Amino acid sequence: MTLPAAAPVCYFDVTDIVHYAAANARVSGIQRVQLNLIGHLVRRHGGEAVRCTFDHPRRKVIVEFDPSSLFETDELDSEMLLRRVGLAGRSRVFPSKTMMRRYLRPYSKRKFRRMAVKAGILLSALLWPQRLAPMGLRRPTARELAVVPVTLHPVAQLPREARFVCLGAPWSHPRVIAFGREHAGRGGTVVQLIYDLIPLLRPEFVSRAMADNFGRWLDDIVHHVRHFVCISRWTQASMREFVGARDGVRIDAVAMAHEFDGFARFAPVAPERGAAREAASEPFVLCVGTLEDRKNGVALLRAWQRLAPVLGTRLPRLVFAGQRGWSIQSFMAVLEGDPDLAKRVRLVDAPSDRELAFLYQRCLFTAFPSLSEGWGLPVGEAAWFGKFTLSSNATSLPEVCGPLVDYFDPAALDELCAALQRALADPGYVRAKEQAIVHSALRRWADVADDLWSLVTGPTCPVQQEDQPPRRAP
Repeated sequence: MTLPAAAPVCYFDVTDIVHYAAANARVSGIQRVQLNLIGHLVRRHGGEAVRCTFDHPRRKVIVEFDPSSLFETDELDSEMLLRRVGLAGRSRVFPSKTMMRRYLRPYSKRKFRRMAVKAGILLSALLWPQRLAPMGLRRPTARELAVVPVTLHPVAQLPREARFVCLGAPWSHPRVIAFGREHAGRGGTVVQLIYDLIPLLRPEFVSRAMADNFGRWLDDIVHHVRHFVCISRWTQASMREFVGARDGVRIDAVAMAHEFDGFARFAPVAPERGAAREAASEPFVLCVGTLEDRKNGVALLRAWQRLAPVLGTRLPRLVFAGQRGWSIQSFMAVLEGDPDLAKRVRLVDAPSDRELAFLYQRCLFTAFPSLSEGWGLPVGEAAWFGKFTLSSNATSLPEVCGPLVDYFDPAALDELCAALQRALADPGYVRAKEQAIVHSALRRWADVADDLWSLVTGPTCPVQQEDQPPRRAP
């Protein structure tokens, strides 16, 4: 009898998660997807089959480790992640270096002012720790200090039969790109997860530097990556157009999950304190996502302005939950230029998973007016909590929940206002949509992880010695 061959060891690169965590208090978006997938895979297949790598920011080398201990709790914030990979320091008195670095970022061009602010933080931590909280800083908790960092092993190259899998966006990490190129050059398999081609197709939504870096990265990796996995059929079609008529390149699509990892589908979430609880203190419509031009939050602000004289006191509060992104000038200009509108709007900045779950459960419904997405996590997450969504019909968004959601053209304010008025005027309609959601089978992250594992460990495409140059998508 012939025994089935063992699955190859898969090394998942988490460089961008580590570097993102160093600059941001919460992991979200792409980082959340990666952590969900790796967490499920390591729990199912173990730390011998599922390994992780990252470009160590201090050692300047690629290191690998067993990621099992990263997923001992449901929610993983940036501070805990950095402690588990040994990058947060061990002081019991002072805030971690990464926490202070994030706080001091606005002073990066004012050297002496930065030094003075830093000295004030250290003095407060030493003598008056109660002063730290209003600054968004704190001493390490006992739970954080108890963390035992993972053992990191420098690695120059992977075994030829191993799979090197990039679930993130490593275009700004040349050491990771070179590591993958070297592995492919020895006949190894490199798999790249593609979220979207927005920097290429809609460069107005990103910085010029990001668009240029993304374009160069994509031009480069198609010469050695022979397996791309896309998070939607929309992204898959965009990637096929970019790759063009090239032999030996495999492009698959794996739908993302609806599940909000760490929270059971129908389990109540305890009330939160702070901004989330205040935002939910009266009826509200929720919009989840980074505050940036691409997410089109300004359309919701315009809709609230238009509906205010029509609905009066029946118009609910509008709550935005997410981090402040790259370009929000137009959003803030509308909000700050209309005091009456500002009274009806709440911003919950960088919410925790529990705060988001709390808001999802208590909103009237959610709205997602994005202009371009690779998938659209908030649409699925709302469904996980049994909530109806009014969603843009742009790009991949109809793939997330299909007929469970109502759609509008994100460029047509009249359509958005009409959809909002219908939902607000007819609670029975919203309840009927919610009932359809409750009785629908939704996709879990374990399902996504299993599908990804099958693709990553399955047969690979042969490496071609000669390539046609990639064709840029329009």
